[in-house]
Amino acid sequence: MTDATLANRRFAQATNAVGPRVPTAFLRKVRTIDYQSLGDVVPLLASTLPKFSASWANWCEDHYEPGLHTAYNAAREAHADQSLSELQIKMFALLINEAVAAGGQSENAVSTCFLEAMGRDPADKLLRSYFSREAKARS
Repeated sequence: MTDATLANRRFAQATNAVGPRVPTAFLRKVRTIDYQSLGDVVPLLASTLPKFSASWANWCEDHYEPGLHTAYNAAREAHADQSLSELQIKMFALLINEAVAAGGQSENAVSTCFLEAMGRDPADKLLRSYFSREAKARS
């Protein structure tokens, strides 16, 4: 077994230790995309947050040029605008954790446009419960 396979297996076990099980295909995708690439991040956000696509379109038309900061502003709006299942919240938290861990522009965008804007409502509390130590420190 390769180190990468072992690391992915440990990640999946830790992720699915509590709460609903995250699909293996999503775990694989969240671990392998380039978080600095808008072309990778936007489809993953859209597959995780049902109202993201509409929010993304509004942000691009009304506010800013497409970029990672715009994507996480749209994600914040999509997350606040709906009731997500616990599985969707868990999947979204994994995406946030990986974006923070990726560092660079990705970490800056998710921190300034999403994590720092989090409130105290119950949906944010549940989402925060699935955050990594690094993501919690930025929220």
